[in-house]
Amino acid sequence: MRICTAEYEGVTCSLFAGHNGEHMHANGRTWMPVVAPTTFTKADSGKPPLSRLPRAALEQTALVLEYGARKYTWDNWLKCDDVRRYHDAALRHIVADASGEPLDLESRLPHLAHAIASLMFIMGIRERRLTSSKPTAMPETFDDE
Repeated sequence: MRICTAEYEGVTCSLFAGHNGEHMHANGRTWMPVVAPTTFTKADSGKPPLSRLPRAALEQTALVLEYGARKYTWDNWLKCDDVRRYHDAALRHIVADASGEPLDLESRLPHLAHAIASLMFIMGIRERRLTSSKPTAMPETFDDE
C-alpha cells in the first residue's frame, strides 16, 4: 500500500507499507527499508570509494591529460590501434621514475602521472571494446596485446 510520494533531486520516490508491516521505499529499481531520520545511512556498499584516491595523483594525472590534449587532441588515445604502445609508454615512465628521474623532461610533470594516464588509456580502450561488443564474459586476452 502506497503511503506517500515525494520528489528528491528530480527523482520521484514512493513510500510503501511492506508485507510484514515495515515501511519500504521504492526508488524505481530496488526496495530499501526506510531508516529513521535520527540515523545516517548511505547505500554505497559495493561502489568505488573514489574519495580515497590520492588527490595529488589525481591532479597530476589530470595535468598530464591536459598536456597530452594540447600536444595531440583530447581523444587521440581513442585512435590507438595497438594498446601495447601504452603498455610501453607506462613502463618507460615507471622505469624513469624508478631510476631516480621523478619528472618527465619534456612536460616537467611526474613520470608516474604519465604512467597512470597510459594505464587509464589501456583500461578505457578495453572498456570501449567490451561495451561495443557486449561480451557475456571477460575475455582471457585481447587480440592486439
